Amino acid sequence: MPFAAVVLLALVLMGCCVQEVALVDDGLKVCNAGIPGIPGSPGTHGPAGRDGRDGNPGHHGEIGQAGHPGEAGPPGQVKSAIVAFHVGLSSSKPPSGSPIKFTKLFYNDQKAYNVATGEFTAPRSGLYFFTYQLTVVSVNVKVTLRKNDEVAQYTQCDDLGKTIQASGAAVISLLKSDRVWLQVYDDSYNGLYTDSNDDTTFTGFLLYLLE
Repeated sequence: MPFAAVVLLALVLMGCCVQEVALVDDGLKVCNAGIPGIPGSPGTHGPAGRDGRDGNPGHHGEIGQAGHPGEAGPPGQVKSAIVAFHVGLSSSKPPSGSPIKFTKLFYNDQKAYNVATGEFTAPRSGLYFFTYQLTVVSVNVKVTLRKNDEVAQYTQCDDLGKTIQASGAAVISLLKSDRVWLQVYDDSYNGLYTDSNDDTTFTGFLLYLLE
Protein backbone atom coordinates (compact mmCIF):
# COMPACT_ATOMS: atom_id res chain seq x y z
CA MET A 1 0.00 0.00 0.00
CA PRO A 2 1.42 3.43 -0.88
CA PHE A 3 2.69 5.42 2.11
CA ALA A 4 0.25 8.29 1.55
CA ALA A 5 -2.70 5.92 1.77
CA VAL A 6 -1.42 4.48 5.04
CA VAL A 7 -1.13 7.94 6.59
CA LEU A 8 -4.61 8.89 5.42
CA LEU A 9 -6.09 5.73 6.88
CA ALA A 10 -4.36 6.35 10.21
CA LEU A 11 -5.70 9.86 10.41
CA VAL A 12 -9.22 8.69 9.63
CA LEU A 13 -9.00 6.06 12.37
CA MET A 14 -7.76 8.70 14.82
CA GLY A 15 -10.88 10.81 14.16
CA CYS A 16 -9.09 13.62 12.43
CA CYS A 17 -10.50 15.65 9.58
CA VAL A 18 -8.06 15.89 6.64
CA GLN A 19 -8.15 17.44 3.24
CA GLU A 20 -7.13 15.21 0.37
CA VAL A 21 -4.84 17.04 -1.87
CA ALA A 22 -3.14 14.33 -3.90
CA LEU A 23 -5.70 11.50 -3.97
CA VAL A 24 -8.74 13.52 -5.05
CA ASP A 25 -9.53 16.30 -7.41
CA ASP A 26 -8.77 19.79 -6.31
CA GLY A 27 -12.45 20.75 -6.41
CA LEU A 28 -13.54 18.02 -3.98
CA LYS A 29 -12.79 18.33 -0.28
CA VAL A 30 -13.78 15.53 2.07
CA CYS A 31 -13.92 15.52 5.88
CA ASN A 32 -15.38 12.35 7.28
CA ALA A 33 -16.34 12.07 11.02
CA GLY A 34 -14.17 9.79 13.05
CA ILE A 35 -15.32 6.96 15.30
CA PRO A 36 -16.59 8.24 18.74
CA GLY A 37 -14.07 7.75 21.49
CA ILE A 38 -14.65 5.82 24.69
CA PRO A 39 -16.34 7.98 27.44
CA GLY A 40 -13.88 9.18 30.02
CA SER A 41 -14.11 8.47 33.77
CA PRO A 42 -16.08 10.97 35.95
CA GLY A 43 -13.93 13.58 37.60
CA THR A 44 -13.53 13.93 41.39
CA HIS A 45 -15.75 16.28 43.43
CA GLY A 46 -14.41 19.74 43.66
CA PRO A 47 -14.07 21.63 46.99
CA ALA A 48 -17.17 23.30 48.49
CA GLY A 49 -17.70 26.89 47.56
CA ARG A 50 -17.54 29.73 50.08
CA ASP A 51 -20.65 30.89 51.97
CA GLY A 52 -22.54 33.61 50.22
CA ARG A 53 -23.15 36.99 51.77
CA ASP A 54 -26.13 37.55 54.07
CA GLY A 55 -29.18 38.83 52.32
CA ASN A 56 -31.02 42.02 53.25
CA PRO A 57 -33.62 41.78 56.07
CA GLY A 58 -37.08 40.89 54.86
CA HIS A 59 -40.12 43.10 55.25
CA HIS A 60 -42.16 42.96 58.47
CA GLY A 61 -44.95 40.45 58.24
CA GLU A 62 -48.55 41.32 58.94
CA ILE A 63 -49.90 40.99 62.50
CA GLY A 64 -51.69 37.72 62.99
CA GLN A 65 -55.18 37.34 64.35
CA ALA A 66 -55.76 37.21 68.11
CA GLY A 67 -55.78 33.73 69.58
CA HIS A 68 -58.71 32.18 71.37
CA PRO A 69 -58.97 32.69 75.16
CA GLY A 70 -57.22 29.97 77.15
CA GLU A 71 -58.88 27.74 79.68
CA ALA A 72 -59.35 28.98 83.23
CA GLY A 73 -56.53 28.02 85.60
CA PRO A 74 -56.97 26.22 88.90
CA PRO A 75 -58.14 28.24 91.91
CA GLY A 76 -55.30 30.06 93.66
CA GLN A 77 -54.52 29.88 97.36
CA VAL A 78 -55.55 32.92 99.34
CA LYS A 79 -53.15 33.80 102.12
CA SER A 80 -55.76 34.75 104.66
CA ALA A 81 -57.21 33.20 107.76
CA ILE A 82 -59.44 34.18 110.66
CA VAL A 83 -57.79 34.07 114.05
CA ALA A 84 -59.31 36.17 116.82
CA PHE A 85 -60.33 36.16 120.47
CA HIS A 86 -62.00 38.55 122.91
CA VAL A 87 -62.14 37.55 126.58
CA GLY A 88 -62.87 39.21 129.90
CA LEU A 89 -61.94 38.94 133.57
CA SER A 90 -64.43 37.08 135.77
CA SER A 91 -63.07 38.15 139.17
CA SER A 92 -61.08 41.13 140.42
CA LYS A 93 -57.41 41.11 141.50
CA PRO A 94 -56.11 38.01 139.70
CA PRO A 95 -52.86 36.45 141.04
CA SER A 96 -49.58 38.06 139.98
CA GLY A 97 -46.55 36.22 138.60
CA SER A 98 -48.52 34.10 136.10
CA PRO A 99 -50.82 34.65 133.09
CA ILE A 100 -54.10 36.35 133.91
CA LYS A 101 -56.89 33.85 133.25
CA PHE A 102 -59.68 35.58 131.39
CA THR A 103 -62.58 33.15 131.69
CA LYS A 104 -65.42 35.31 130.39
CA LEU A 105 -65.61 34.45 126.67
CA PHE A 106 -66.97 37.00 124.20
CA TYR A 107 -65.37 35.41 121.13
CA ASN A 108 -63.00 32.45 120.85
CA ASP A 109 -64.30 30.43 117.90
CA GLN A 110 -60.84 29.34 116.73
CA LYS A 111 -59.97 28.40 120.34
CA ALA A 112 -56.56 30.02 120.01
CA TYR A 113 -56.96 31.47 123.51
CA ASN A 114 -56.65 28.84 126.25
CA VAL A 115 -58.99 29.66 129.13
CA ALA A 116 -57.25 27.16 131.42
CA THR A 117 -53.77 28.66 131.00
CA GLY A 118 -54.62 32.27 130.13
CA GLU A 119 -52.37 32.10 127.06
CA PHE A 120 -52.97 32.80 123.38
CA THR A 121 -51.08 30.39 121.09
CA ALA A 122 -50.55 31.44 117.46
CA PRO A 123 -51.98 28.75 115.15
CA ARG A 124 -50.26 30.34 112.11
CA SER A 125 -47.18 32.50 111.63
CA GLY A 126 -48.27 36.08 111.09
CA LEU A 127 -48.56 39.63 112.31
CA TYR A 128 -51.01 39.96 115.20
CA PHE A 129 -52.69 42.87 116.95
CA PHE A 130 -53.36 42.75 120.70
CA THR A 131 -55.22 45.21 122.89
CA TYR A 132 -56.47 45.27 126.47
CA GLN A 133 -58.80 47.45 128.50
CA LEU A 134 -58.26 47.61 132.26
CA THR A 135 -60.71 48.79 134.91
CA VAL A 136 -58.78 50.17 137.89
CA VAL A 137 -60.21 50.63 141.40
CA SER A 138 -58.50 51.57 144.71
CA VAL A 139 -55.00 50.25 143.90
CA ASN A 140 -52.43 51.15 141.24
CA VAL A 141 -52.20 48.78 138.30
CA LYS A 142 -49.21 47.63 136.29
CA VAL A 143 -49.40 44.79 133.78
CA THR A 144 -47.03 43.29 131.23
CA LEU A 145 -47.86 41.95 127.81
CA ARG A 146 -45.57 38.95 127.32
CA LYS A 147 -44.41 36.90 124.36
CA ASN A 148 -42.76 33.57 125.19
CA ASP A 149 -41.70 34.69 128.70
CA GLU A 150 -40.30 38.00 127.43
CA VAL A 151 -41.95 41.34 128.17
CA ALA A 152 -43.26 42.95 124.98
CA GLN A 153 -44.90 45.95 126.69
CA TYR A 154 -45.58 47.55 130.10
CA THR A 155 -48.78 49.43 131.02
CA GLN A 156 -49.25 51.28 134.31
CA CYS A 157 -52.18 53.23 135.75
CA ASP A 158 -52.17 54.97 139.14
CA ASP A 159 -55.25 54.99 141.37
CA LEU A 160 -56.98 58.36 141.47
CA GLY A 161 -59.54 57.49 144.14
CA LYS A 162 -62.23 56.56 141.66
CA THR A 163 -62.93 53.97 138.99
CA ILE A 164 -60.82 54.68 135.92
CA GLN A 165 -59.90 52.95 132.68
CA ALA A 166 -56.49 52.16 131.23
CA SER A 167 -55.61 50.48 127.97
CA GLY A 168 -52.73 49.25 125.87
CA ALA A 169 -52.15 47.84 122.39
CA ALA A 170 -49.34 46.24 120.43
CA VAL A 171 -48.56 44.71 117.04
CA ILE A 172 -46.44 41.57 117.41
CA SER A 173 -44.92 39.23 114.83
CA LEU A 174 -45.47 35.62 115.86
CA LEU A 175 -44.31 32.28 114.58
CA LYS A 176 -46.59 29.30 114.76
CA SER A 177 -46.89 28.10 118.41
CA ASP A 178 -45.59 31.37 119.91
CA ARG A 179 -47.51 32.33 123.09
CA VAL A 180 -48.82 35.71 124.27
CA TRP A 181 -50.49 36.64 127.56
CA LEU A 182 -51.13 39.43 130.10
CA GLN A 183 -49.63 39.29 133.58
CA VAL A 184 -49.91 41.45 136.73
CA TYR A 185 -46.50 42.97 137.47
CA ASP A 186 -46.69 42.27 141.24
CA ASP A 187 -49.19 42.33 144.12
CA SER A 188 -48.56 46.00 144.88
CA TYR A 189 -49.90 46.87 141.39
CA ASN A 190 -53.02 44.76 141.35
CA GLY A 191 -56.03 47.03 141.24
CA LEU A 192 -57.65 45.17 138.32
CA TYR A 193 -61.40 45.18 138.74
CA THR A 194 -64.51 43.70 137.18
CA ASP A 195 -68.20 43.50 138.01
CA SER A 196 -71.52 43.36 136.19
CA ASN A 197 -71.05 46.93 134.96
CA ASP A 198 -67.27 47.10 134.48
CA ASP A 199 -65.02 44.87 132.39
CA THR A 200 -61.32 44.16 132.14
CA THR A 201 -60.73 42.58 128.74
CA PHE A 202 -58.02 41.10 126.53
CA THR A 203 -58.36 40.96 122.72
CA GLY A 204 -56.21 39.79 119.83
CA PHE A 205 -56.52 38.97 116.15
CA LEU A 206 -54.46 38.14 113.07
CA LEU A 207 -53.63 41.02 110.73
CA TYR A 208 -52.04 38.91 107.97
CA LEU A 209 -50.08 35.72 107.48
CA LEU A 210 -46.29 35.61 107.19
CA GLU A 211 -46.07 32.07 105.77
